[in-house]
Amino acid sequence: MSGSVDAREVPAADRSVILRRHEDVAEVVLHRPHKLNAMNMTWINDLLEIVSAIARDKPGLVVIRGEGRAFCAGLDLDMFATEGIPSAFYQRQEQAFAALERLDRLVIAQIHGYCLGGGLQLALACDIRVMSDDALLGLPASAEGVPPGMAPWRLPRYIGLGRTLRLAILGEQIDAEEALLIGLADHVVPADRFAEHAAALVERYKRVPQAAARATKELARSSFDTDFTTAYARSRELVQQCLDTADAADARAAWLRRHK
Repeated sequence: MSGSVDAREVPAADRSVILRRHEDVAEVVLHRPHKLNAMNMTWINDLLEIVSAIARDKPGLVVIRGEGRAFCAGLDLDMFATEGIPSAFYQRQEQAFAALERLDRLVIAQIHGYCLGGGLQLALACDIRVMSDDALLGLPASAEGVPPGMAPWRLPRYIGLGRTLRLAILGEQIDAEEALLIGLADHVVPADRFAEHAAALVERYKRVPQAAARATKELARSSFDTDFTTAYARSRELVQQCLDTADAADARAAWLRRHK
């Protein structure tokens, strides 16, 4: 990754979301553990800034996780009780989530503990969701008198319309086992060794030729909005681009070695 962004240059104590670098992995850490990483205006601004920086720097892949006992408990209710929702909050939240979805890099969410409200919306904007078996997910916004942002638009793509309406209207929580069953989780691992198992899964995704992973992400994310002819034309371009990479040449050479 190029040198224009370096988490070491920004004091962690001053950020609600911080960026760490591990070789070719950009790790985005939700960093309000005393608030279960709940979202306030600083949190939103930090996330948008970091995602914009990642889009410029283009790491190998991106990991998002929460510090402390939870991934993200959603909206900071202390902020909500005292000042409501700041006027720019929702707009900038969606700018950050949409920018995350548009990244041409694989984005893996590592989810433990609470993943509620905006935390679940953030997880939906990622490509792969790894959950601890003690994770709890939910969209409680209806109890606060508002719809849960763009979650009702994103969720049906994963779990269908009926389940979306149930979760978004009733606001009930589901556990990791149900999330895996309905397609909201991609991997569920033991909570007592969550960091270890989550890191091992990141390594598995890293070993995949990344040009192919990125091309697959682009085509999959376009599947709900793009007609077949347009998608097919783009797929031909992506296949050829991948065939021209060193990764594809290495894969062919490895196959020949195994065959011999």
